[in-house]
Amino acid sequence: MADMLAECQVRHPTVPIIFAETRALAEEWAYRFFGAAVRDRQQANESATRW
Repeated sequence: MADMLAECQVRHPTVPIIFAETRALAEEWAYRFFGAAVRDRQQANESATRW
């Protein structure tokens, strides 16, 4: 679930997501967000090179 939420945040950055829990959860979220951003960029590069 957290991975899907991170992917949605990358694709729709204007929708705010606020974590008011622990620092550990915020750090985990940050790692998932950056991972989703990297995957999104890689997919964009792959689709651009195909055409």
